[in-house]
Amino acid sequence: MIIWCCGYFGILGVFILVSAAILIYHKARFSRHGVPTEARIVDIRRKESRGRGESVVTTTTCVSYDVNGETYESELGFHSGKFQVGQILDAYYLDTDPHKIRLLDENKFLKQIIGFCLILAALGVVAFIAFRLLISKSFPV
Repeated sequence: MIIWCCGYFGILGVFILVSAAILIYHKARFSRHGVPTEARIVDIRRKESRGRGESVVTTTTCVSYDVNGETYESELGFHSGKFQVGQILDAYYLDTDPHKIRLLDENKFLKQIIGFCLILAALGVVAFIAFRLLISKSFPV
């Protein structure tokens, strides 16, 4: 049972760390090549879908912003309950692809993911130590 827990936490921790690394890579790309701009929230769309008897609501935040006199509209990669239509957000767009935009304060999300990974890693270490102690007491040398 404890071996299963160690393996489970380890695999889950590695998966989340890889996901965080991918997010950090994309964030770094926007930090290096992104151009700062102000984006205005123009719409908050809520879509309800049903699956297996459950109803799931997905919320998408749409923003508009100007690049060289041309107005672009794009969806953000996430939604916050604090967002309101008309709100101005600090963002980056890629000068090579102005349709791609990210918020400047997405670091909070990355910090939460890394914190979660550290908690999982700590749980895995505790489970591993407990397993080793259990084995050493059960089979003394």
